[in-house]
Amino acid sequence: MNTKLIALVVIQGLVGIVSMWVTLKPVEKTVWRVVIFLGVLGLTTASCWLVVSMDREATQQQKGLRTQLEEIKKNTEQPPHVEVNVPPPPRAAKAASLEPDIVSGAYGGTPTSPNSIVPVNAHMFEIGKPVVINFSTVNKGNADAQNLTSYGRIYFVRDGKPPVQQFSREAAVFKGSRGTTLIYGGDKTNWFTGASSEVFTDEMWRDLHNGELTMVVMRTNEYSDPTGRHAVHMCRTLQAPNEVDFTPMFYAIWHECDEFNDRK
Repeated sequence: MNTKLIALVVIQGLVGIVSMWVTLKPVEKTVWRVVIFLGVLGLTTASCWLVVSMDREATQQQKGLRTQLEEIKKNTEQPPHVEVNVPPPPRAAKAASLEPDIVSGAYGGTPTSPNSIVPVNAHMFEIGKPVVINFSTVNKGNADAQNLTSYGRIYFVRDGKPPVQQFSREAAVFKGSRGTTLIYGGDKTNWFTGASSEVFTDEMWRDLHNGELTMVVMRTNEYSDPTGRHAVHMCRTLQAPNEVDFTPMFYAIWHECDEFNDRK
């Protein structure tokens, strides 16, 4: 509790007591009257000083409170600028990015466009020989693809489904091109060839034309870069050729399989 307030209450009480005592029992001697008068005057003066002092303190407190409220309002409307040393974002690790494609038949003919969706001249069939296709791979990343292993295979299926498990088993035991490095930038191309395990016949061509047989082309690339070991899978099916009679040169149209088109 405020000490000055306690003192003011005590002084007011004393003044009241003295005033009541003088009223009930008048003082006859002049000396005592003077003493009482001076005492009451002193108490009244002290009381007035306490009132003024308390009012001054209250005014200062209110001024300080207004200053704090103004500062809070200012900080709310315009938050103070704080300099924080934010670390720079981590740099992305350099990585290879392989772009696989079916390029052309291996028996000659016109090389294809890099976009396998566009129809291109194909010379991949010869009666009495396995079907053979050339594959290309470019690295459009910002790191070399090291220890690159590439494998491709051609299948003929009657249910239209890619033989993913069979291909995975064959690729796992493949002992072909290993240890190749494909530099980044997209200027260099890695080439390899995939073939069917069976020779091609006129009957197979007719079945392809009639839609009774589907040719599935599958390939995989495994490689290492600064981010680890990766694999790129690609699967395409050949659209049934329009030509009824076999011709080694025709426009091949490829379609993506529903599976085995991913990157890991």
